[in-house]
Amino acid sequence: MFVRIVAAIIPALLMLCASCVPTPTAPAGETKALRTGGIFVLCEGLWRQDNAVLSYINADNSVVRDVVGTYNPNTKLGDIATDIISMSDTLVIAVNTSRSLCLVRKTDGKWLGRISTPGIKQPFHLALASNGKLYCTNINDDSITEFDAATMEITVPSVKVGPAPEGIAVLDNKIYVANSGYGDLRKNEEGAGTIQILRQQDLSTLSVIGDLPNVGVIRSDRVRKFVWATFRHFASAPDSLGGVALIDGKTDIVMNIWRIKSPLDVTIDSLSGNVYVLHADGVDVLDARTFEMTRIISHQSGAGSDVWYSIGFDHERRLILVGNARSYVTDGEVIVFDPSGAITSRHPVGPNPIAFTR
Repeated sequence: MFVRIVAAIIPALLMLCASCVPTPTAPAGETKALRTGGIFVLCEGLWRQDNAVLSYINADNSVVRDVVGTYNPNTKLGDIATDIISMSDTLVIAVNTSRSLCLVRKTDGKWLGRISTPGIKQPFHLALASNGKLYCTNINDDSITEFDAATMEITVPSVKVGPAPEGIAVLDNKIYVANSGYGDLRKNEEGAGTIQILRQQDLSTLSVIGDLPNVGVIRSDRVRKFVWATFRHFASAPDSLGGVALIDGKTDIVMNIWRIKSPLDVTIDSLSGNVYVLHADGVDVLDARTFEMTRIISHQSGAGSDVWYSIGFDHERRLILVGNARSYVTDGEVIVFDPSGAITSRHPVGPNPIAFTR
């Protein structure tokens, strides 16, 4: 989702404007304390600007804009950050254009190292399995890579999947990979617009779920054995609707599809099982039991000044987190909502907040 690379047009626009936009600086008066109980916010930065940052919102609402730079002078994440996952006291961050995974210690922000991905692979999304394996999609060469999560050694350099794999999720002994096809660019290639399901033991393909054009984000609900996936309209068909699909993880049958205008991201409330989806007209909550869809926040992104970009859920405080990229080329913010859709707080963070974790 690095400035939603799969949209194809956005990276081109950013490249045009990047040369005239200075790298954003930290907000005046920000704290440099890294206390427990806060939320890490991955900010992807701008393409070719080498300014991705990891921000941190403390429990007292103070913010560390750039954790890596603050606690490790002269160290950068790279260009451009696309996903983050928490493993015990370690954060693993996918940095796409820099072709690497970065490791940061959660308790003190200490830099633990950078792991280069094999060859020219550009890591995109991450998923952690219960058997100690970590997987990442490589969007540029149609593959996934397997790591030993304990050592971060590469155990399987490359497994071929469909065109332009984006999202990835693990449920029990299966791996779900979203083969987007890069929207219009590769939509006619075999495997585009599908979810490919792999057996975790040997990474062989078990089955394929089709008819999900431009499929992007995948999340798994390990409690209820569900898999959720977004799919989007093509740029060539701007009036068509995308949607969100609910998949039964036991049978791998699509249980329901909600048609939604430009779904961008989804997040799961692990307690209730409800799913919050960020889309062109705001935020809706989807109920997997009743299949009801309820609008809780109405919002249409402004022209270059108020672009809602990502969504997450704070499971401890039961709050909804929305990453606001604003104009893409300036620092962003995180807007915090209660489950009813009322704003509880706002926090300045780095450019283009893309993902959240504790």
